Amino acid sequence: MKKKLILLIQIVLLYSNVLGQSNKEFSFGARKEKKFAQELATADRKFEHFHFMAAAVHYKRALEIRMSPKIQLKLADTYRLMNKPVDSEFWFQQAINSRVHMSDDDMIHYAQMLKANGKYAEAMKIFEKLAHKEEWIAKKAEALKRTEELYANQHAYDVEWATFNSSHKDFSPIYRNGEIVFVSGRSNSGKKHMWDHSNFLELFTVEEDIVTEFHSNINTSYHEGPSTFFDDGNKMYFSRNNFLKNKMGLSKDGVNKLKIYYSESKNGKDWSQPVEFIHNDDEYSTAHPSITEDGRTLYFASDMPGGYGGVDIYKAEYRDGRWSSPVNLGPNVNTPRDEMFPYIRNNGVLYFSSTGHYGLGGLDIYKYTIGENKEAENMGYPVNTNGDDFGISFYKDTNKAYFSSNRAGGMGEDDIYSVFVYDYAINVKLIDAITGEHIQTDGRIDVLKTMRTHLNDNGISVPQTSYSFGVESGTSFFVTGSAEGYYQGNLIIQIEDDLVGDVEQREYEIPLTRLEGGMETEVLVVINNDSPSQLFYKEDVDFIAYDGSLDQLKSYLKQVGVEIIKETYLTNILYDFDKYEIRSDASRSLDRIANYLRKDPELNIILEAHTDVRGSNQYNKLLAKRRVEAARDYLLKSGIASERIFMGSHGEEKTLNDCTEGCDESQHQQNRRTEIRIEINKQKSKQRMTAFGMK
Repeated sequence: MKKKLILLIQIVLLYSNVLGQSNKEFSFGARKEKKFAQELATADRKFEHFHFMAAAVHYKRALEIRMSPKIQLKLADTYRLMNKPVDSEFWFQQAINSRVHMSDDDMIHYAQMLKANGKYAEAMKIFEKLAHKEEWIAKKAEALKRTEELYANQHAYDVEWATFNSSHKDFSPIYRNGEIVFVSGRSNSGKKHMWDHSNFLELFTVEEDIVTEFHSNINTSYHEGPSTFFDDGNKMYFSRNNFLKNKMGLSKDGVNKLKIYYSESKNGKDWSQPVEFIHNDDEYSTAHPSITEDGRTLYFASDMPGGYGGVDIYKAEYRDGRWSSPVNLGPNVNTPRDEMFPYIRNNGVLYFSSTGHYGLGGLDIYKYTIGENKEAENMGYPVNTNGDDFGISFYKDTNKAYFSSNRAGGMGEDDIYSVFVYDYAINVKLIDAITGEHIQTDGRIDVLKTMRTHLNDNGISVPQTSYSFGVESGTSFFVTGSAEGYYQGNLIIQIEDDLVGDVEQREYEIPLTRLEGGMETEVLVVINNDSPSQLFYKEDVDFIAYDGSLDQLKSYLKQVGVEIIKETYLTNILYDFDKYEIRSDASRSLDRIANYLRKDPELNIILEAHTDVRGSNQYNKLLAKRRVEAARDYLLKSGIASERIFMGSHGEEKTLNDCTEGCDESQHQQNRRTEIRIEINKQKSKQRMTAFGMK
């Protein structure tokens, strides 16, 4: 009986321990679930009130408690709305890896982030897949195929970073009486915008690099935005939150919209209390004003009802003492996406930024001649990049302008840049060498800028038999032309130094001789450090290496009766300081390499990475390794098999110049590179790589 009693007590105790442990686990799990629900509810509430930075913090805290693909997707959208495409793409990818359901809108947003990060091929695949949904999506897919065109006129621009930038947002510069008025977040008020915890925006002026705040009647405790001036700079319109006479206005759904305000000055320094633009409304935004010099036509951006979608650009005219009803500028300017930051020049050309027209990134800058019935023109690289580029204005009637961008390499989130636009234009067309007539058959023109006597990678190929491009003086171009049924022709164009800024056009013709049979070949030129380092020509289906110069190769082929029908140039890859990420110019080089490797599977590639001399040798070896791995990974994603790619990294051991006495930035840039080599035979290539320690 005693033993049975002891056994019964043990069983009861055991059951009690188990039950107690179970209750503890249940209690702990319940607390976790409660905390998860609290963090998620807080994040959603912050998101709905546009407090995106705070929302991101709480979404991440919720993810630390429990993994949720839906929250990962929400984080991606949160960073998208904060205009942080790198973070947004990361969380989109995490959500995709977690097999979350992606709506069409989610996929479009993901594609936009890929595009903003310079991943055009990946973005194009998504837009093409959804092209049947809406016309604007189909146009986006088609436009991405034209991306390389936007690098064609890069020689027509000289872009420099403005010295008056800060570590905060600086954007939308406008000239006024010898000074520049711009928007900045450098205010010392200490008040933060809940959207992304950045400072509230105010208007500032800069003259001879001295920055001062604009008048206190204009700047308030809320956002002030882009401005425009007329009547010798004594009258202005500007953007601001719906805030007047210390009273904030809200829409029916509780949102503080943007409005346009007017103010004037009698002495050029003191400004009157602002008054509202007549077409403001509490239910939608009006912003980003730009006025003609005579003060009679005002261009502005608005999401008012009845537009093409998103934000559109409108104009109103001042007649008989009042502003006319706003007129939408129509489909040549506006799209279903966003058009904003208009600027009207005295010559009737409107500049604006858009996410809807074909472009390189988020916002690109476009120009449109008022009254013309054709689509707005993208200004191209380097005015536009894969970042946001916007808020351009010109100095009087000159070719000097300022604009804003959040491109890589700046000091703050948005920085101001100056640009000089060269209006010197080259027009090239292909003609028949016998008849002198313009060749109308299928053909193409290749333009490569030269450095000293060698070709570099600043080139463009267009499937046309006539082509125009802007240039800067003091440079020369190597232009080749080819057309169906003709031998290839070429010419060198030298631009004189004394033509800087002149508005001038020159016509050039490339005469082509008709084919009369005979043998043809392709030539592959590998260029490293501005000069051809390897030459190959194709005999039947196999490549043959050539040890001489490019001119000698052409002379040899001509002597043996072989005509070159195609020349392809593969070039090395450059990097930013202390970075290993693939830049947009490097991605174009790698795309060209990948295309060629896919076409000719017997070719292999060798990548050798280098750094400049700054930093320790040990660190530079690691940096070079990361650079070559980034180039390899890019080619792998482009469909090139790993067994065709060989790598080496050298740090600062093989610089191209002597920096013992110091180097300028251009010399450092020469050293920050990954050189490429082409090998024909796979087995020989592998043996050679093993011989000098590469894997």
